Amino acid sequence: MAMLPRSSSPWTMLTMDEAMRADRATFHAPLALLFCGAVLLLGRIWTFTTLPFLYPKEPKEVPYWIPSHAIAFFKDAHGTITAGREYLGNTREPFALTLAGERIYFITSPQDVSTTYKNIVSLTFDDYVRDMMYQFGGSEDGVSKMWQDPSKDGKGTTLLSPNPLHKCLARLGEDFYRQQLHPGKNLDELQSQFLPNIHWSVDYDKISDKIIVASNTGEKTVSLLGWIREVLLHSATKSFFGDKLLEIELNMF
Repeated sequence: MAMLPRSSSPWTMLTMDEAMRADRATFHAPLALLFCGAVLLLGRIWTFTTLPFLYPKEPKEVPYWIPSHAIAFFKDAHGTITAGREYLGNTREPFALTLAGERIYFITSPQDVSTTYKNIVSLTFDDYVRDMMYQFGGSEDGVSKMWQDPSKDGKGTTLLSPNPLHKCLARLGEDFYRQQLHPGKNLDELQSQFLPNIHWSVDYDKISDKIIVASNTGEKTVSLLGWIREVLLHSATKSFFGDKLLEIELNMF
């Protein structure tokens, strides 16, 4: 049996089996959409309603339909974080956003921030600090030495500063920064040096050749990342250590 078109119609002749398969395909399409919608709805209920009920002490995650907040976050990071905080009633409790498959936790309460920074047992910033060292041009050997523990018998790394707790240079550096950056005379003195050093570093004639991408008469095109890295590192180094380190190692940056 076949479906015969009229003589003036452009229809193609279909067999009964072909017609039945076409009907099934037409029927299955909305069914598939309905199934996907149901799975999406159930997943949202499980993730943003059931799990918070089962684990009330865990930070709540801001809901989404598309499984990520990445697009909104990269368009307007501050607005996305503010929306997450306001979603929880502006209570300043910790919350989470899913970005590119990773769950990122945000802390907006001053008390929680203080507690987080003090909790160096459960939370660590070591990997982040190491990564920043590499991003700012640190070598593998240099970064490794920053985290090398000095031996208690005096045969390991020797430091010129008092180090009764035998901390590695990275940890000892944290103590130095806390002392220097604590509000008061030390911080005021540092600020009085840091800003002038930045102004000196961003001078047109001080731009180093290695970050220049192209140049014409009276114009230079530079790598923005390289320029920022050079200005901040150069200014911070001069402010904290004076000119001595740069005199010893001319190509430090």
